[in-house]
Amino acid sequence: MLWFLLKAVILLTVLVSLITYLLYWYEEGSRPYGPHPGVCTRAACIARGMGMSFLSQTIVFFTYPLALFNRAAIPRAGSLKDASRNNPPVLLVHGLYHNASAWVLYRRWLKEAGFSNTFCYSYFSFNTHFDALVDKLENRVAALEAACPGVKPVLVGHSLGGLIIRSWIARNDNQNRVLGVVTLGSPHQGSKLAGLGIGSLCRSIVFRSPLIRRIESEDIQPAMPCYSLSSALDNMVLPQEGLHIRNPAWREERTPLVSHIAMLYHRGTAMQAIAAIRAIVDEHAGHGDGLLHRDAEWEEPEAAGEPESRIHIPT
Repeated sequence: MLWFLLKAVILLTVLVSLITYLLYWYEEGSRPYGPHPGVCTRAACIARGMGMSFLSQTIVFFTYPLALFNRAAIPRAGSLKDASRNNPPVLLVHGLYHNASAWVLYRRWLKEAGFSNTFCYSYFSFNTHFDALVDKLENRVAALEAACPGVKPVLVGHSLGGLIIRSWIARNDNQNRVLGVVTLGSPHQGSKLAGLGIGSLCRSIVFRSPLIRRIESEDIQPAMPCYSLSSALDNMVLPQEGLHIRNPAWREERTPLVSHIAMLYHRGTAMQAIAAIRAIVDEHAGHGDGLLHRDAEWEEPEAAGEPESRIHIPT
């Protein structure tokens, strides 16, 4: 039975990796400049992405049960004593079909970087809808505020988690309740692949769907720093333009070349996210301008037509 299950997992991860990168090739690889000029050849990029996708999905399968032993639940009111301006609470919001186990490595890396107060907002991806998840985030933030009054948190979201955070900060005066936001691989304009997903929640974030257009129409120009980190090798958000947030107040950065799920397990990507968190904290404390000063920012296309990601990408 165990051997059969293992073979099924391997087959599923291989199929998902193959299908998503074939679609990626169709969407991105046919452009005249190739997907990643100056970084790797078209075939090498696809092979790299497939390998990362397979490995990261395998990690997801074996770590998924860790959510049952989640120690990142928000503590009771007034119990968080070591939170400070330099060590604020960090609330992590996972993506579609995942759970709190998504952040098993990030929590370790954050602690090593001096951010010891990390917490996870976990939700079920079925029999729910987007607005209900935003409401649930409100409850989690309120509980975190009660646990450490006077210290604003930083919110970090992967994939759909980033969209949930983006929608939440646009409500009421919520932007003034957090130090800043970091999103990882979030489909800010949706993804065509969402149409193939299971459940209404997934299908609601199809590329430029009514929900996406509503999120954009309700968007704000945030007063606090907000970072959108994305990989030019993302195989789940297609086309790549879906990763681009059409809000000039956000700071967009490209990560090393990793697949969508591998963003959660790639140390280089995590270090970039942690650098963004540190920049947010420093900007709030008045120690810097909050910018990462990297050379891998999103560039708008030079001419009209389908957008291209002609950028230098860190490896």
